[in-house]
Amino acid sequence: MPHRERENSSMSNHFSCITITTLVVVSLANLVLLLTVVLESRKKCAENPYEPFERLRNAPGKRLLSLVSGEGPGIPEQKYMAALCLIKYNRILLICGTTIISKNWVLTAAHCCELVKTYPLDKVKISSNSAKWRNGIAHDVEVIMRHANYSIKTVSHNVCLIKVKTPFQDNLEVPVTLAGSRYKYIANTSATTLGWSSKYGEYENDELYSVQVTLVPFAVCKSVHKINIDETMICAKSSPSVDCSYDSGGPLFQNNLVVGIVSFETDCASGMYPRVYTRLSHFEKWIAQVETTMKEKIGVKFKSSPSA
Repeated sequence: MPHRERENSSMSNHFSCITITTLVVVSLANLVLLLTVVLESRKKCAENPYEPFERLRNAPGKRLLSLVSGEGPGIPEQKYMAALCLIKYNRILLICGTTIISKNWVLTAAHCCELVKTYPLDKVKISSNSAKWRNGIAHDVEVIMRHANYSIKTVSHNVCLIKVKTPFQDNLEVPVTLAGSRYKYIANTSATTLGWSSKYGEYENDELYSVQVTLVPFAVCKSVHKINIDETMICAKSSPSVDCSYDSGGPLFQNNLVVGIVSFETDCASGMYPRVYTRLSHFEKWIAQVETTMKEKIGVKFKSSPSA
């Protein structure tokens, strides 16, 4: 064999060896990567999707936090409050505030129920029994009943009922009375709204707080809002510094009754527009219709006035 042919053959063999070695190294690297992905996938599949809530349930000595015990700011309505939560990507997300209205039911805004409607019910939880929603006891959800006339565009009929599987029975899980169909909303009177988080103040972001508001005349609310204000709504206003901080779906209290549900607001940072709430007195008949549909008593108590 001529010298040049032997040289070319040697070079060809050399490059073949390099190519084979490179392929082996790349294949091994891919194999290691594949094994890593498989192991991580197996680990995630083995995780308990309920672990976050199990891990965050009340520990001994932390069952009752400061708001009810008197060590912090007093919010007596805390025992009526619960939180609508969602387990997503193995994390607990706060969706909205809710109000306990009977042994197995809470009340919230329809738009809150819209936010969880695409998820399996076993991913939706109601957290109660604590002044911090993360420390609450998780209740599994059995049924979600959003008002059929709710409109995302107009935000009318913004109300939703949620039934839990295990009843509320602790002294910090107490049903509240709702404003009945004859309840009179009087302009310029004060009310209290509750939420789970605030941009302002000294409380942590997941702790319950309250804000005083003043009911706004219906005609005034209709005149200032660009969206149509109808008979299913009432309006109230607070100072601009806290007007953006309430949680959706939470209650509006007046005369020891829940008279509204936090619904929506327009350009709240400006402080020009009052916040809009669902007018609960409008929905006494609807709740009765839900009872007929469900063929069971929800057990809600209504009052038209404090002395009724």
